[in-house]
Amino acid sequence: MSKFFYWKLAVTNLKKNGKTILPYLFTCIMTTAMFYIITSLSKNNGLGYNTKMVLSFGSYVIGIFAVIFLFYTNSFLMKQRKREFGLFHILGLEKKHLAKIIAYETFVIGISSLIIGLVFGIMLDKVMFLILMKLFEKDIPLGFYISVKSLLISCLLFGVIHFLVFLNSIRQIYFVNPIDLLHGGSYGEREPKNKWILTILGIVSLGIGYTISLTTKDVLAALALFFLAVIFVIIGTYLIFTSGSITLLKALKSNKNYYYKTNHFISISSMMYRMKKNAIGLANICILSTMVLVTLSTTISLWMGIDTIINDSYSKELSLSRGISLESKDYEKEKKELNDGIQNILDQIGIHKKNDLEYIKLDFWGVQKGESFELRLTEDDLVDEEDACMVRFVSLADYNEIMGTDERLRENEVMIYTNQNGMDNDSIKIFDESYGILKRVKNIPYPTRYNEAIPFYLVVVSNDEKIMDFAKEETAADKSLDIYMNFDTDGTKKENLELYEKLWEDLWNNRSEHSLSTESKAAAWENTTDSLAGILFVGIFLSVLFIMAAVLIMYYKQITE
Repeated sequence: MSKFFYWKLAVTNLKKNGKTILPYLFTCIMTTAMFYIITSLSKNNGLGYNTKMVLSFGSYVIGIFAVIFLFYTNSFLMKQRKREFGLFHILGLEKKHLAKIIAYETFVIGISSLIIGLVFGIMLDKVMFLILMKLFEKDIPLGFYISVKSLLISCLLFGVIHFLVFLNSIRQIYFVNPIDLLHGGSYGEREPKNKWILTILGIVSLGIGYTISLTTKDVLAALALFFLAVIFVIIGTYLIFTSGSITLLKALKSNKNYYYKTNHFISISSMMYRMKKNAIGLANICILSTMVLVTLSTTISLWMGIDTIINDSYSKELSLSRGISLESKDYEKEKKELNDGIQNILDQIGIHKKNDLEYIKLDFWGVQKGESFELRLTEDDLVDEEDACMVRFVSLADYNEIMGTDERLRENEVMIYTNQNGMDNDSIKIFDESYGILKRVKNIPYPTRYNEAIPFYLVVVSNDEKIMDFAKEETAADKSLDIYMNFDTDGTKKENLELYEKLWEDLWNNRSEHSLSTESKAAAWENTTDSLAGILFVGIFLSVLFIMAAVLIMYYKQITE
């Protein structure tokens, strides 16, 4: 027989099995296009580093998903076509001839899906890039970009996938006899055995997963335990569907009063014989649907909450902190020099500052235990200590000026603000001296940048001299004495970003030996969107893949009925 005979037979088979082959071909095309798009974007120099890193991670996830899902789908197709191959074998075709037919079919599907998928991917790549640039609120560059490296990676990956699919198909043909091939499509009808142990394991696994997710309150612990909970829930879901459903049906069957009724007898008997082959598919649909909901809700919520995240973390548009020497005698002079430098840059850009806030601060990393702050700690002590906290000291004069109050403090008195609960003592010990707590401040305009996961304490002391005394204490722990300034502007986001960059450059060049840090709401917004836009993009891509997979599984289950 000539090779054209096998080509003709392969093409004829594909046409006759169009109801099952076309959805599979469509899935291959879409997966190829999406993989090329996300890989190409991850290598596009027009995007930020964080976005490219997230997209690169997404390309790995899509690649792994493509391998698993295309294998799963092809195995289903082969199971449906075993009877067809069995007939070919009985009519005289040897298994090596069947292998040739499958090779030609795989080649046609692979080449078609690769060419069409890459064409769609190249066409949509620019559209997706424009969407990302719109999310970043950046200028859109001209030109059309095709990533040759992404094309080669896509061809290599999906070429290998289709080759492995071909080998798996051959395996299913070569290691069974013709009779098994003829009946291969109906082997799932056998009544499954009752599996109490797996059912119990499924319930326990599901319970552990939901217990972890519902009882974990600490933010950092939740991040660490999230994937563990997901794994337990997935394992539990599979076991409940595959074993738990059979156990339930067996229990109903053993109840004679319930089972021996016309409606119950027919439905339970029918489900009993068919649940084995349907259970895994139903579990897949359930898990994929949950993945879609979780992925979309999480990524969209993160994106929609960007402004809230930024506003909660940054009370003003720009803040800066410049270190002060312990030998300095004129803080006001240093404040004025810093203000003059800031005003000069504001005038260059043509914007004005407002709602400004200035004060001297002393920060320590330490530990709050009972009625004392332990601040004489080494860095190793802080790493090993679970109750580490940030302690900030400010003077009463700065506090009254900022708050518009006229509070009074004695030398041995302080006022305290904290983002923690439970500190109800009347005094606190700082560097072996006891201070009475005159007042607990509820709300402060001071930017803290610390949420409840990181304990923060603001301690108002009687005067600047007290702050200097604390600053001169010998301690190996991280501490800093700084002039702190923070203000809003009437500029646009672009102007505020320019202000931040120029301010940083100017202050850095003139900082001498002083420490320096600056923070900008505009810069933070740019960095956050750089990461979250990539996460949103990957989340939407994965959701489309999960929906496509769930729909395809449901479609195949429907046509088998």
